[in-house]
Amino acid sequence: MTFTSVEFLFFWPLAFGVYWLLPRRAAWQNGWLLALGYAFYWAWHPGMVPLLAATTLVDYAIGRYLGGERPAGPRRVALWLSVAWNVGLLVYFKYLGFLAVSLDALLTRLGLPGSLPVLQIALPMGISYFTLQKLSYVIDVYDRRLPACPSLPRFATAVAFFPHMVAGPVTRPSALLPQLEVPRGLSAGDVSTGALLFLIGYLEKACIADTFASTLVDPVFARAGAFSAGAHWAAAFGYAIQVFCDFAGYSLMAMGVARGFGLHLPLNFDKPFLSTLGLVVVRRYDEFYRGLCRKDRNWVARRRTRAYKLVVWALTTGFFVLSLIPFRAGNGEALLAFLGGLLPGHGGEPLMLGLFTLLTTVGVGVGVVVVEHLLGLPRFAPLTGRFFTLPAPVRGLVYGVIIIYLGVFVPQTQGLFIYAQF
Repeated sequence: MTFTSVEFLFFWPLAFGVYWLLPRRAAWQNGWLLALGYAFYWAWHPGMVPLLAATTLVDYAIGRYLGGERPAGPRRVALWLSVAWNVGLLVYFKYLGFLAVSLDALLTRLGLPGSLPVLQIALPMGISYFTLQKLSYVIDVYDRRLPACPSLPRFATAVAFFPHMVAGPVTRPSALLPQLEVPRGLSAGDVSTGALLFLIGYLEKACIADTFASTLVDPVFARAGAFSAGAHWAAAFGYAIQVFCDFAGYSLMAMGVARGFGLHLPLNFDKPFLSTLGLVVVRRYDEFYRGLCRKDRNWVARRRTRAYKLVVWALTTGFFVLSLIPFRAGNGEALLAFLGGLLPGHGGEPLMLGLFTLLTTVGVGVGVVVVEHLLGLPRFAPLTGRFFTLPAPVRGLVYGVIIIYLGVFVPQTQGLFIYAQF
């Protein structure tokens, strides 16, 4: 079950209705959220529910131990037990099968006898998210930055909070656990804001991410090297937009659902496509550029020009787009074929997209991403404030147009979120 599935249309009204019919007590509200979290996880894979419960119990117990007055040595041992437990789970479920296949292939190439068994291990949904979240909690308690949670139900609710358990947004325990300590009240502002966040997230996922994948990205990557260089570059940038809208769309929907329960999740994205240099490269580059500035002060002025900012933005964005290709290619052969297709003069058939597809998919998709980034800039931020000062019927009309567009032009999506099994 995902936020874009038909099942969720029945799950959400029941979850929301019962939650606000319960007594306004934190224990009652947390108990219902905990039941919803395990039901949501059970709907994906019933056999993985005991794993979620067991790993929650382990880190809760270690957290309680670390929260007390203990000698430094035993506390350090408890911390490393948690690290070994959580990292061990990730290695077993995510990498053991891959390592076995890789080692078997290496032994075969070396001509050594014998073969390793092929391991088919089901990957628990969202294991990286709830595992790293629990590990962050244990480390914070160990460093005395966060008191140990005294309530097992409250801790289990934070771990299994279904809106962000599968694919984010990444939430530090110090941000969610305090909200679960106190009862929540129904707020019209939370409900309206949550509905808007969910609508925007659904638009990004169903309208942009999934349709970019089916019409532009998947066809080119499936036949890497067969299309023109322009088609390969379009697919590369299309995949970057797909990844952003898939992850940002889920995060916005998760934030919207959480607002319906009176809980606030943090915003994970801050205009990533407006970034102007990678963190690793920029350090070395700054050292080089400061040397130029010391020799000639004109380099200081050049750095403040729009042309300079445009160049570094293009380099950063281009590097990010290219860095995604190995993750999408699937194997080394497809990767080399796709990279070859990016070279100038590469022959191949053009990717034919009809005018309707260009307008309703590519045009709308790029437009939404551009608008989302521009509205975050200081000079455009007042436009957002003005929109929310419009009369409710006007804003309702805008929402209605978006809903009609989704219903007419966007088919029911069946695609999973890219980060669902991260």
